Amino acid sequence: MATLKKHEHESSDDVLARQKSKPVLFLEGGTDLNLFTHYWFNEEQEFISFSATGTTDGCAAVVRTVKECRRAQKIKAFGLVDRDKLMSDRHWALVRETDDIEFEKKQTYPNVKVLLRWEMENYLLEPAALEQCLANRAKGRKRRTNEEVAQSLLTHAEALIPFAALNHSLHGEVGREPPGDGYCRKLPNRSAVEAEIESDLKHDPVLLSNWQQHIPHIDAFSADTAETATQKLEALLRIVNGKAMFLRIKAEAKFTDDIHFDVALQLRQSNRIPTEIKEFVKKCYENPQ
Repeated sequence: MATLKKHEHESSDDVLARQKSKPVLFLEGGTDLNLFTHYWFNEEQEFISFSATGTTDGCAAVVRTVKECRRAQKIKAFGLVDRDKLMSDRHWALVRETDDIEFEKKQTYPNVKVLLRWEMENYLLEPAALEQCLANRAKGRKRRTNEEVAQSLLTHAEALIPFAALNHSLHGEVGREPPGDGYCRKLPNRSAVEAEIESDLKHDPVLLSNWQQHIPHIDAFSADTAETATQKLEALLRIVNGKAMFLRIKAEAKFTDDIHFDVALQLRQSNRIPTEIKEFVKKCYENPQ
């Protein structure tokens, strides 16, 4: 998840000093830590500790730290990483797994859960909570229905399909940095984004072909079972870039402040913290093997 504010990270010695009886769940960075400790799991901290690794290689550091804590320090350590970790490690079959049950069966890293969705931000793209925050900022705008919001978000998600394919072909395949999350944020739809990427890649036919080959794998997430806008959106949130979606939403709404934590608070207050994450946290402290 993007860093929204500075956070003082604990050293491994600090973690060890306070971690004698409770399990600890390592997260990718300070923003995730803020989300868990101040918004979603305030009360659960009686039973479990949360910590950020404090390094720039967030998801890799989580896997590494969990292994070290368990091996050398005998801490009941767990980790939580974004699905994009699988792309970094080129686990393409699992990146492209559209069946959630099969995905869970094939978890790759010991004692570390890989999220179903691409990034932590993707869990904040919940239509009702997001719309409440957007309507509050619009000062009196009538709130849209959940399906209307889902359709708007789906348009953004579909526009990011070609961008996700570019990310996979550049970062995942050849280790090159893709364009930033704001790439094409003001382009209205998928066709416009595809045209922009095709123009950018026209002088590199190999990369152009590779990008085109990735697109069907991303389309597959919403191709078969999804019917409504809400279902299609939920399917695509497993594979498209959530940070980029938030930048598109901000550009569309014409505001500059971040609303991530406002949405997180809405989810907490309405008892809609993502079930997948809530159940994993509970498992860590109720059955800390």
